[in-house]
Parts: sequence; structure tokens; C-alpha cells
Amino acid sequence: MGRKQKQSSIFEFSFQQERYQGDVDLTQEPEPADFAPSSRTMEAIPCPVCATSMASWEMNVRVQHVEECLTITAIGEDSSVKNGVVDEIKKEEASVPSMRWSQNGGDKKPERPALERDTSSAKKRKVILSAVQKDRLKYVNSREEVPKRQKSRSDNVADEEPPTELLPSSRTTPIPELKILTFQPRPGEGYQISVDAFHYKPHESITQYFLSHFHSDHYGGISKRWPRERTLTSKIIFCSTITGKLLTIRFKIDPAFIFSMEPDVRYRFKSFTDPEEQAHASPSRDPGVYVTPIDANHCPGAVIFLFESISVKGESTYKLHCGDFRICPKMVFHPALRPFQIESKNPLKLEKVYLDTTYMSPKYNFPKQELVCSKVASMFSDLISDDKLYAEWFGTQSQSRITDFLFRGSVKKKKKFLIMVGTYLIGKEKLAIAISKQLGKCPIYISNINSRGDKKDIINAYEDEYLNEVITDDDLGSHPNAVIHLVPMKIVGQAQEMANYFNHNEYFKHFERCVGLRPTGWTFENNVTDENFVDTEDEVPMVEAQGVSLVSTVSVLSSNPEYSYKHDILRQNPPDKVDNKNRKIDKSTCKIYSLPYSEHSSFRELSYFVVFFNIGEVIPTVNCENEWTLARMLRIIRQWEKIRGFKMSDRPIYELPPGMVAAAKRLSLSQLYSLHFITSLNTTEFTMALPSSWRSTAKSTRIALAVLTVTSSLVLVLKVHAMGQSEGAASLRDITIPYIQLIPRHAIFHPWVFLTAIFAEISIIGFLISAGVLFAATNYIEKFWGYQEVLKFIVLVGSITNLTTVMVAIISNIFRNDVGGMDKPLGGGISYYFSFLVVLKQIIPEHNVVLFQGLINFRVKHLPFMLLSIVSVWSLVISRSLYPAVPSIVSFFVSYNYLRFYQSLSTDPLLPVTSLNGDQSSATIVTGDASDAFSLAEFFPSAIKAPVSVVVNSIYDVSVLLGIVTPFNDEAVEQSNLRAQKISEQVNKANKSIANSVAERRRQVALQVIEDRVGHS
Repeated sequence: MGRKQKQSSIFEFSFQQERYQGDVDLTQEPEPADFAPSSRTMEAIPCPVCATSMASWEMNVRVQHVEECLTITAIGEDSSVKNGVVDEIKKEEASVPSMRWSQNGGDKKPERPALERDTSSAKKRKVILSAVQKDRLKYVNSREEVPKRQKSRSDNVADEEPPTELLPSSRTTPIPELKILTFQPRPGEGYQISVDAFHYKPHESITQYFLSHFHSDHYGGISKRWPRERTLTSKIIFCSTITGKLLTIRFKIDPAFIFSMEPDVRYRFKSFTDPEEQAHASPSRDPGVYVTPIDANHCPGAVIFLFESISVKGESTYKLHCGDFRICPKMVFHPALRPFQIESKNPLKLEKVYLDTTYMSPKYNFPKQELVCSKVASMFSDLISDDKLYAEWFGTQSQSRITDFLFRGSVKKKKKFLIMVGTYLIGKEKLAIAISKQLGKCPIYISNINSRGDKKDIINAYEDEYLNEVITDDDLGSHPNAVIHLVPMKIVGQAQEMANYFNHNEYFKHFERCVGLRPTGWTFENNVTDENFVDTEDEVPMVEAQGVSLVSTVSVLSSNPEYSYKHDILRQNPPDKVDNKNRKIDKSTCKIYSLPYSEHSSFRELSYFVVFFNIGEVIPTVNCENEWTLARMLRIIRQWEKIRGFKMSDRPIYELPPGMVAAAKRLSLSQLYSLHFITSLNTTEFTMALPSSWRSTAKSTRIALAVLTVTSSLVLVLKVHAMGQSEGAASLRDITIPYIQLIPRHAIFHPWVFLTAIFAEISIIGFLISAGVLFAATNYIEKFWGYQEVLKFIVLVGSITNLTTVMVAIISNIFRNDVGGMDKPLGGGISYYFSFLVVLKQIIPEHNVVLFQGLINFRVKHLPFMLLSIVSVWSLVISRSLYPAVPSIVSFFVSYNYLRFYQSLSTDPLLPVTSLNGDQSSATIVTGDASDAFSLAEFFPSAIKAPVSVVVNSIYDVSVLLGIVTPFNDEAVEQSNLRAQKISEQVNKANKSIANSVAERRRQVALQVIEDRVGHS
């Protein structure tokens, strides 16, 4: 009785809904199969959770159903994958739970009985759903087609009476000039059209409106009545065939108002000699305005418009409107665009190009779309075929779900993956197709949640043979290992949303893992989380505050980002640590991966397009609302035009160093897709984790540790030998080796000791500390500088520090008349400890260091000042000597001045990366770090930063006057800021991956506690 009483209390607490008030007898046997209903009606046995009638079910099925309802709803109500605001979405009417059918032996048999309602009573019971059940329905894919509303008479245009006058328009905003294109039949006259301008008031002279593609930021404002506000019978909307079908499907626009155009066909839509002529395909050269739609590689039906205006004198002018586009080889080398390439003989000129400037920043130099699709498809293929790879990245499930125990009698092998691809209303289908092809025609299921029920009709309008072949109505699919779901971008935008979709549809019964793919270019930074994900129909425009120099532009043109699923995808969400049985345990079922898959052109692709096409004027079409961003984009465009002018006429570019001029000369349009330059920025994860083997350790680390070991060992051997030769009982500490160690009395006569003393440690503790510092620091810094620069830095800074320390020690000993101090050994690792801190401040200034579970928390940029203060206090109060304060302070200032004014880095082609092959012919020589974040005042606390800045600036001005340092110009500051930004982005990328893995493990622990609690109750 206690068990029943406890179970009843859970129902009453969890579900606020109308209950069946009669006695519920779960042990009641069902009627025989051949029982014929009579006037006696069967007694209803409703499920106490979902009110489903269980009268016709067997006893074990009733118990199984009730336990399943309780468990699923409890988990859905109590578990929290990640905190985040879940936006309200459109609620759908659906019947739950649903019936699934198996095809074993050809006989259709339900895995569990359909949830039938008792219809024997004259008045059907009204089922009232609880709040939990209503929330669950938002994520459930209905098993039947979404019912479509009955067509009214107004839906059938053919039945309507022809209108006799234009409908009134409520729009009051005029079409902006940016969206109006003007063509001149003769001087002083103009014929106007508009592109992507549908939420404005009717224009008095425009009768032809062009639509580039079916995304709401371009068709916004269009409706069924929109054409009737502007015309009675003429074709007013010009678009591709696919876009025309989508307008009819979604907005019921009469096809009589749509002029559908096939890609790559030249149409004349305005004749300057025959005003009554209708638009039609035409290869002629008669006066008029022509348009050639070209595939925009953006979304299905998206096109760019190449307009050609032939005046009455036979003169041609060309304009290109790009709408939204992703540059690809097919577009760049299209027969209609080839004549405008600067590499062709006597190139034609595009008078104006209306450019899609969504990603107008060098920051967004993401990989090619084809490469991302290929790598993602290969990832799933390899994970399915390679069990070792699967276990490495997805672990081994150590514990079944609670709900798995309810179905032990009918357990069958689960498929490996439910692959969820985030999509907009249209777009991103290419990624799903690539995965499907790689897996051997893996079925693609179109989720109908949060839709009007026309998503499948929209997909069918693409007329893609392969897509039509693999689309399925079975959400489980027929593939033995996987199925692909096209879901709203919101579902893969937040972990909670994806978990709800996976759990509420009971997919955990059929799939081991659920993988969500979030494909959008603005996740290229890898800093998109559940909290800052933006659910939009298209990608978010990006313009950064960083300036773009000629040097950085040529560098971007020369680089081609690589992409690897192991480094760039799987590492975003690594498995848990190895347990004591040496098996990877990963309790996470749902994983989300962000992909730099964009349907807009990257900054590099835009650069190539403008540089290598003969363009009169480039007009940005995105981010134009703000004058500041518009001015910045125009400056970038001028940089592109300057490089184009150099390519066309070889006129010199004085702003470029000689190495970059040579690089600019070698640029060609074919490099956009043929150049494969691999840099450590794209392939190296910037973490300070220890390498797995000595061979994988950085070269500078191996050399530095070898020199440290040999030098310190030699000192030890010589000391032991000297002690054996000594007649007294001298200790090893008292014995010095003046031709290796730094001894003030002898250093001037043995100048090489300024170098050898860097690696000469006289104690075991000192040796271990120096070895640890060299191992961690050099192994990390080499990824940014290269091994030669790291070794050069240690030798240069260490030698100058030792020389300065000896000079200060000699002067101090003379003034203090300290004869013993002249024989005291100096040097060792103290000469480079603080130097490495300055380097870390340069590379990762904003990185947080957390110790003792947050008890100590500070940023790397504050570390040098903190330790210098501690060492200074130690020298003055405890040791009462100038050591170790002097070498520490000297090391700090020597390393800072070297990095700030003198260090030279050869970069090829990305600014932060040292040339990998040593070839300087095409490299940029960067001297010093002029970035704002690396100024000396930034090392000090905010409270004293202002007075320190005054002193530092004064010293800098004097140094410039004396010719000690070269003053920085604006170009150098801008270039250094860009370099610092790129390094910071790569470091943040690695840190984000680590943070995500920690958060994921915490989440899984919380979920396990919840499941255990539910199981015990």
C-alpha cells in the first residue's frame, strides 16, 4: 500500500489536469479478440498520466505504458541540460504517444499499442493536457501530414473576378536609392527597376521588381495582395523559377504576376524601341535592358543578376547585383562573367557591383563551403566504420537510460547517430546532401515542428533529383546506422532544445547518439554558446572595428584556410576522461558542433572578387545603415581597388614592404581555390598541455633542455672533480667554475660566461625549476614564433641580463666594500623567468589564471607586476641584497624593449605566424609590437596607470629624439593590433573548447543525479 500511496502523490504533484474519477483497475483483462460490441460498453481504464484508454491492452502493456509516461515526463520536467531562455514556438496539435511499426516478416505489428481513446460513450471525454504535456508537444514530430486548411474561394485565383482597380497600400516608406537601379536608353533619360524592395510603398515609375532569393530579409513585405497594389494584370515580380514556386506555396501569389527565369538564360525585360514588348528570353543586341540570372550558391533558387543596358546608340553598360551569394568556381568562371576578369584580354567593365558585404572583416576567412561539407561527411562515415575512432571521441556508454529497462523484452540494436542539421526556411540542404551521399543514400527526414506544414512542399519545389530520392516520411529511416533530420536552426542552437527534441520523440530508444550541426559562418569564432546564439532566418552581418591595412589584405588573399574534423569539429566537444578501467566514459548523448559553413562569401572571397574583376564602383548592400561602418567598408574597398590597379598596370604600391609586393604580383584568380597554405594557426591547438612524447615536443624545447642538462651536468662534474683535488673540506656550493658560471670578479675576463651562465644551475631545485619553465614556455611560444626566434630570444635576453647584473654587482660591491660579493656566483634561470612572463602578457593578456578553486584569480597581464613586486620586497626585506631583484627587473625591461621595438618576425602569409619554410621572398617583415595592448603602461594596475603613462611617454619621446628607437606610424599600430587580435582569437578558441568540456561533464553529473532520484522514487 505504501508503494501505491507514494506513486499517487507523484501524479497529484506533477500533473494539474482533470482526472478520471472512477476506479482504475490495471489488472482488468481485455475482451477476447472475437468479442462483438453490444449494448454493454467496455469500462474505461485511462492512463493516470496522459488519460489514454488502456481498456483493450494486456496487463503487461498497461504497466509498461504507465511507467514509460511517468519516466519520460519526470525527466522532461526535472532535467536541465543547460540554463537558457527557451523562446515560445508555435504549438501544434498532435496525438501522443504515437504508433511505430516494424517491418519484420512483412507483417505490420505495433511495437506498443496505439494510444486509442474510448469512444463507446455517447459523449467523448475532453482530454485536458498538463503544462508538461503541452510543452512536450512542441518538440514532437507528428506522424501524419499536418492538416492543411480548406481552400477558400479567395485562394483560387481563377475563380476570382478580375480586379478593376488597384488595391490600396498601407506602406508609406519610399524605396531607398540603394535598391533602385537606373538604366539610360539615351542621355537625360532613365529607366528604373528595384531589387529586393518589397516592404515599401508603390513607386510611381517602377513596374518591375526583382527578387534575388527567398529569404525574409529580401522578400520582406510581400504578400498575396502586394502585386494587386501595383498592377492589374502584368508580370511584376522577376525571380528564378524555384523562388517563383516558393512565393506561390508560401504566400499564394498568383503566378500571373510572376515572371520566372531559368538560370544562365539571357532575358530582355525592357525594350527601348517597343514599349509594349513583354519580357522574354533573347540573345539579340537590340536596344533595351537585359538580365542574366546566375546561380548565387546561397540557397535554392538564389541568383545574382547581371544586367546589361544597350542604349539606342548601341552602347552597352553592365551592372551586377549580387543579392546574397557565396563565391564559387562555377560562378567566378561563368561564361557571362569571364569577360569582366582583369586577367582576360581587354576586359569589359562592370559599371556598378552591388556587393553582399555580410562578412566585411578579415576575421571571417572561413574555409571553403565544399571543404566543410566534405570533412563533415567524412567524419560521420569514419565514426560509423571505425569503432576505435567512435570510442575515442564519443566514449562508451557505461549505463543505460532508466527507460531502457522498460523495454528489455524487445531490445534491438540501436543505430549510431541521429544527425540533426539546422536549417532556415530554405538553405543548408547542401550539408545534409553531402552527408547522405557519403553514407550511401542515408535518408533525410524533414521535421515538421515549428512549421506551417509546407516545409516538404518547399523542399519539393527545389526539383533536386537526389534530394527527392532520399527524403523519407519515416523519422527513424531505413539506414542501418544513421538518419538525417532537417530541423529549425533553433533546435541545434541550444542544448536544451536538442535534448527536448531527442527525448520527447523517444529517439533514445533507437539511436545511441544525437549530433546537432549548427552550420553558419558567424560561428567561425567558436565562441557561440547557448546563451548568445541568435535564431535568425539568415546569417548575422559582421563588421569589426579593426582597421584593414594593405598588408593584411594581401596576407588574406595569399591564405587558404584548411579544415579538419578532428581538430576543428570533434575537439569542440571532447569525451570525458579515462576511468580506472582505461575505458573512455561519456554519458552525454547529445552533442552540438558549430560549423563554419556559410552561404555568404568570406572576406577572402570578397577580396578576390573585387580585385580580379574590372569594376567601376562597388556598392555595399549590407551594414549600410550606420555611417561609421559604411565608411570603414569603403576604406576596405579602396584597398581592394589599389591592389587591382597594381595588378592591371604594375604601378607601385609604396605602402607594401618588398616581400608583400612580390606576393601581390603572384596572386591570381585561380589561387582562390587551388592554393593550399597550411599554417600552425589552423592546425595547432594552443594549449599548454604536456606533449605525449619527447618527439612531439617543440624543437626549441628539446634544444633548450639539452643545453640546460649538459651545462649543469658539466658544472656538477667539474665541481666534484675540484672538490676531490681540494685539500680542505670545501662543499660543492663553495666551489665555483669561473669559466662557466657568472662570477663578478672573473666575468670580464671570460665574456662567454654571459651566455653559459644562462643554463648553469648549481642546485637540484634550481635545475628542476628551470627545466619546468623552459619546457612549458618554449613548447608554447614556439607555436607563435618558430624555434629559431625562441632560442634567439632566450640567448639575447639572458646574455644582456647577465651582463647588466654583473655590472650592477661590481659597482654595488665597490661602494659597499664587499670583497666576498665579488666571488658570489650569479646567473641561472632567473635571467629568463620574467622574460617569459612578458611574452605571455603579449600573447594572452586577458587570460585568467584561477588557483585553489577560485580563491586566487588574476589575469596574465597582471602577473609580471605582481611577481616583480614580490621579488623586490624579498630582496629589500629578507635577503637584503640586490639579488634576485636586479636580474628580475633587468630581464623584464630587456625583454619588453626587445619585443616592443626590435623583434622581427617573418610572416607568410598570416601576420601572427612565422614562415614555416624559411623562404623570405614572399614574407612580411614585422618589426616590433606596436599594439595598444602591449604598451608598458598596460603592465601596471589601473590605479597608477595614468601617471606611469606620462613617464613612459616622456621616455619614449626622448628615445625617439636620440635615435634609440624608431617611432611607430599608424600602419604599424594597425598591423600590430590585427596580429594581436588573431593570436587572441586562436587562444580563445582552445580555451572555449576546454571550458565546454568541463561544463558538459558537470551537466552529465547533474543529469545522473536526477535520473537516480527519479529511479528511486
